[in-house]
Formats: sequence, structure tokens, C-alpha cells
Amino acid sequence: MGLGIIGTGAIAAVHAQCLIDSNVPISSVSGINQSEVDEFAKKFSVAKSYLNHLELLSDPNVDAVIVATPSDSHASISVDVLKSGKAVLCEVPISLSFTSYLEVLDASRKNKKLTAVCQTLRYSNAHLELKRILTSENLKPLSVLVRNLMLRQENIGWTGVKRTWTDSVLWHHGAHSFDIALWLLEPTNPVVDLRSGPIWGDKQIMEINGRIESDDKRFASLNLSYHSRHPKNDVVVITESDTFEVTNGALIRNGEQITPDAPNQQLLMNAVTKQDLAFLDAVHTGDYSQVITIESAYEVMNLLDECL
Repeated sequence: MGLGIIGTGAIAAVHAQCLIDSNVPISSVSGINQSEVDEFAKKFSVAKSYLNHLELLSDPNVDAVIVATPSDSHASISVDVLKSGKAVLCEVPISLSFTSYLEVLDASRKNKKLTAVCQTLRYSNAHLELKRILTSENLKPLSVLVRNLMLRQENIGWTGVKRTWTDSVLWHHGAHSFDIALWLLEPTNPVVDLRSGPIWGDKQIMEINGRIESDDKRFASLNLSYHSRHPKNDVVVITESDTFEVTNGALIRNGEQITPDAPNQQLLMNAVTKQDLAFLDAVHTGDYSQVITIESAYEVMNLLDECL
């Protein structure tokens, strides 16, 4: 199977390293800077490189593509991938509006190709083990608390390098947080109250507070911030018999740690590896049960749109 990567930045490098470590060759890469494309291709032993993603997509030997470009290009490039007849795994956010999300969804349906979304939290060991326990022991969450707090007042990403593009707490981290909350709570006929804080700088939303209520009176609460000088990225799930916490990459049950800590970088690498291999397996077999498809992202994207 021929696999291409569009993008040469930090998250593209994570995908590439995970694939190489899993003995999956990368057939081609495209970017917009010649020296960065050349460096990426050399580092990850990529056979073909391009400065235009449309040239990569014209290669008949490429069957599937990972889109890891700046957020504002995710939707348009994903549409291009689908129109070229190839499967796509797109980084979150799949788009920066509900309208452009629907354009990708429409292209996926028309071209009948797998469109998967990088909801990487669902592939982390701690979250997977939490979900397994809830399902196998028939534990119904009464309350789910999700926090994603960080400092993004300057345009600096998770690598510490200044970005050429602006991140979105709503469409990026909001998509991750609402997806994990819905996945764990599994509400029926949910009612959602989602609020955004004051506009910051170049008209960016920096604070989100949300509440999801199931019709059987179970709740999820979410708090996201790009103003926090004390970073937090954790999940708490309360059932009638147990309290679970996912923090520092580990799962804790009633105060007892049951999975090991994982440094942030290793946590990311482990989850991305599972996610990318699941995508490639889905392309190969046609079984999409282990990937998060663009169809299943509808509810999250629709909820985020209500915040505007």
C-alpha cells in the first residue's frame, strides 16, 4: 500500500516516526518549503517529495494519505484527497467550521473513500483501559469531567516553536474534549449548553465551558482554556461504585494507579501508532470499526458550531 503524508511540521514528523518504527514505509511527502521537504524526506527515507500536494495525489501508487498541515487547510486538502480517489486520515480539526466539515463529509460520500479523523485520545492506553473497564463491568458514568488547560496567548505550539498559523481552542482541543466526553458518557438524547469566553487578540476564542446532559440525568462537564499558566489535561469519570481519573497518561481507580505513567511525548507516540495502524488496516480490509470516521464526527462538529 502506498502511503503519503501531506505536511512536514511537528505532527507530520510524529506520524512519520510512528510509521517508520512500525516498519511501514512512506512513499511520498509534500510540503511548501523545499528545504523542509528535503529534510523530512531524508530523515524518514521517503522516496518521492513534492512542493504541491496535488502532484502527490496524482501518483497512482499512493492509496492513502495522512493530512498533517496547518488547521486552516485540513478541509480543502482532505476534499482534494478524496476527489483523487484516495483514503484520508486527517488531523484534528477536520475543519474550522461546520460548513467546511460538511463539504468534506459530502466529498467522502460522493467518492466512497474512507475519511478518518485523528481523535488520538481514544487510542491512548489509559483511555482505552478506562473504556474497557466501563464496558466489561457494565459501569455507567454518572459524571464525566474533562479539563484541557494550557497557555497559548502567544502563537507557540506544543513543541515550543512559534507557529506560522493560529490554533483554535474551539475546533481543535474542543473537538478532542467533546469527543472523549461523549465517548465515555454515551448520553441518550443529550442536551448541550456550550459557552465561549471573551474574544482575545486577533478575534480568537480562548475559553470554553460546556455541559452535556443525558435524558437519564447523567452529565459531562468540560473546561478548556488557552489562558492557563497551570496546564491540566485530565479526565474524571464517576460511577456509583468507582471514581476513575486519567492524568499524566495513567489511569487511577479509586486512588490506586492501574496503568503506568507515560511522558507526554511517549503517550502521543503510542496513541498515534495505534491510530495510524488502525487506519491502514481499515483501508486494507474495509473494516472501519477501529477508526473514527468523518460520519461519527458529526455530533461533535455540530455541537462546536453552536458555540459561535
